[in-house]
Amino acid sequence: MARWPLPRCAPRVAAGLAVLLVGAMFHLPATLPKASAAAVEPGVMEVRLGPSETRPLLAIIIDDLGWGVLGTAEVLALPYPLTMAVLPDGPFTQREARQAWERGHEVFLHLPMEPKGAFPPVPRFVTVDLSDEAIRARVRYHLLQVPYATGVNNHMGSRATADRRVARAVLEVVAEHGLVFVDSRTWHLSVMGELATELGIPLAVNQLFLDNIREAEAIRRQLWRGAALAQARGRALVLGHVHPLMASVLAEEIPRLQEAGIAVVPASRVVNWDVARPQRRLR
Repeated sequence: MARWPLPRCAPRVAAGLAVLLVGAMFHLPATLPKASAAAVEPGVMEVRLGPSETRPLLAIIIDDLGWGVLGTAEVLALPYPLTMAVLPDGPFTQREARQAWERGHEVFLHLPMEPKGAFPPVPRFVTVDLSDEAIRARVRYHLLQVPYATGVNNHMGSRATADRRVARAVLEVVAEHGLVFVDSRTWHLSVMGELATELGIPLAVNQLFLDNIREAEAIRRQLWRGAALAQARGRALVLGHVHPLMASVLAEEIPRLQEAGIAVVPASRVVNWDVARPQRRLR
């Protein structure tokens, strides 16, 4: 399960945390500032494959952006088409989502969902005690905070992703926005994948975490395990977290992956588009 990131700005943010909590709990603005059309120009880095190429595809999602944690600048600077999953309610949520897009990365909403254990009050989690409409409203609001999001993956969620009612309410919003969904697979009893397929939402499932052990050699081994899965299955998706060690290992190993014939691609390139169907507003 993902660890809660510690912002490098913690001393500065701590003084205003009470204000943030009050605003978070009681004020839900209808809209948030949107990026101008001109800002959309950079787009996601293209990975060009010839019509007959069958290179294995490996997607790498980096979780927990939006809170200014150490390693953010280094991860964003990587010149490869990664998927940056941005937490809502953070002091740098919109800025880091915009920076990711400007640098050619794919952007996802990293949706906080209730785990079995304790969880912080901010960002606001999708919890099992919320009504269906409250869940949908929370997901829509979080999407407003993350500009350029083309998909959603869950942050934590061992309790919520196993609850069919909660999962369906979340995925209804994903469907109405025409987004893709990646099940981070923080719990083996998750029903997100089953319901996403039922609703016709393009889906991928995390095959492994890169940094359960935060040591360079352990991350390197996991990355190459992901590459082996891609070679065996044609495509694979792995998930890591933003920190300096992740940035340095990816900087070293992605060129080697490419030399080995692995195409590193955004997460949307490995989802199951076969299940997708025209979306409508769901109730």
